[in-house]
Amino acid sequence: MAAVLASLVVVLVTPASRAQASLTSIAPLQGPVGATVTLTGSGFTGTSAVRFAGHDAAFRVVGDDQVSAVVPPGAETGSVEIDTVDGSLFSPDRFLVQPNVLLIVTDDQRWDTVVSMPRVQSDIAGQGVSFANMFVTNPLCCPSRATLLTGRYSHSTGVWSNKAPFGGFTTFEDDDTVATALDAEGYRTGMFGKYLNQYTATGGTYVPPGWDRWRVFLNGGYFDYTLSLDGISQESYGSAPEDYSTDVLADQAAGFIQDTSPQDPLLVWFAPLAPHEPFIPAPRHVGTLAGLAAWRPPSYNEPDVSDKPFYIRNAPRLSTDRQAEIDALRQAQLETLMAVDDAVAQLLTTLAVMGRLEDTLIVFTSDNGYLWGEHRRAGKVVPYEESIRVPLTIRWDRLPGTAPTRTRLVQNLDIAPTILDAAEATLPGVEGESLLPLLNGAAGAWRSQMLFEHYGEGAPSYCAIRTKDLLFVHYRTGEEEFYRLATDPYERMNRIASTTAAERIASLRDAARARCNPLPPDMTPF
Repeated sequence: MAAVLASLVVVLVTPASRAQASLTSIAPLQGPVGATVTLTGSGFTGTSAVRFAGHDAAFRVVGDDQVSAVVPPGAETGSVEIDTVDGSLFSPDRFLVQPNVLLIVTDDQRWDTVVSMPRVQSDIAGQGVSFANMFVTNPLCCPSRATLLTGRYSHSTGVWSNKAPFGGFTTFEDDDTVATALDAEGYRTGMFGKYLNQYTATGGTYVPPGWDRWRVFLNGGYFDYTLSLDGISQESYGSAPEDYSTDVLADQAAGFIQDTSPQDPLLVWFAPLAPHEPFIPAPRHVGTLAGLAAWRPPSYNEPDVSDKPFYIRNAPRLSTDRQAEIDALRQAQLETLMAVDDAVAQLLTTLAVMGRLEDTLIVFTSDNGYLWGEHRRAGKVVPYEESIRVPLTIRWDRLPGTAPTRTRLVQNLDIAPTILDAAEATLPGVEGESLLPLLNGAAGAWRSQMLFEHYGEGAPSYCAIRTKDLLFVHYRTGEEEFYRLATDPYERMNRIASTTAAERIASLRDAARARCNPLPPDMTPF
């Protein structure tokens, strides 16, 4: 009898067959590197590994039905894999690894000035891709920034100039922007610096949709300026060295990165005033470039402008005093960029310290270029190379190492769709193209023409088409320009009257008619 009872006891305490391990869900379904993800299922006791796209993650077995894992560096979008005692399991849903985004937008920086920014060169361009042919669709502050926010032309945003009725903050429809699109996907978004011209009219109490942190100029300046703080209050700064706006904004943006939860992906839009007028460098950089060689390209103070439109012909040649002024502003512009370079270093260091740098899409660009005496002008808005061409360099460590320079024709129109593509977010009405295929080295067909359009602020309204080697411009006045850039890169010889190029000119004119639609407000069909 004792033996029988013993066998019964054994039968009673022997565990039933253990349930097969299963992975039923993961939550959340998206997040950045560093976010914590909960895996739910059964049979997790004894788990030996968790992987995101083949990358081992730090994990903790909470219970037999739950495991907590941290998205590791190098992770990409896909299923989450867990190794249990019963074998490897894959999540039924994919996990979207959301990259952080740092967009740096300077003000009036022409494409050939990045050479004065060693940290941009080494830490962004040196570890990413530079675009040798990056242009803006409308070379003026507010229209260009509206395009950056939406990926749409001026003729679609309705923002043609810096002020009403055809431009400025009050004209811009802000319901659909990169900020709203990323905010809807769980991004924590921050704007630091310059937003749109005439934002001052709000008194700083308005924060556009999609922005979680708002540190924006009410009256922009390097010193003696005021920032809107989330539309709730204002903070004014003086003229002490520590008040220099580029540095203040960099500190604000770095603080935003530091106080954001690891669960949240970031959009940081850093928009300092530099190198816009009044061209005041940080005190530590004043005079750093003293003795800078004068800028005298072949188009400088152009002696013969008889082939140019009236607004160029009507400008006198630069006097000696005016040349000296432009030389001085050029030096000051370049010196203002040194603080931006310091800010870039600070922001990238902060991203690294917070464990975010390895999966941050970093974009460095500007809203328009600037002439330094070419064609007798200083400034922007004209359809010439120095005005429409800006720097663009992009780093994203997730991308494969490829050739560091791209020569395809790209525009500020393409920045928004690139960010949206990386974040797997959507935005209606986008007219640009994502640059990710170019960054991946996998692009097929690409644009061969670019549209430029401008409403008469500083130059007559125009519609222009540029290809790799040609530029055609039609002005509101009826005047036209045509340049062969391969043989005339400084745009000194207007060949609009060329009979041998008549067919090509007609084709470009047709393209301008078709694409510049609707026309700038004061232009008539041509």
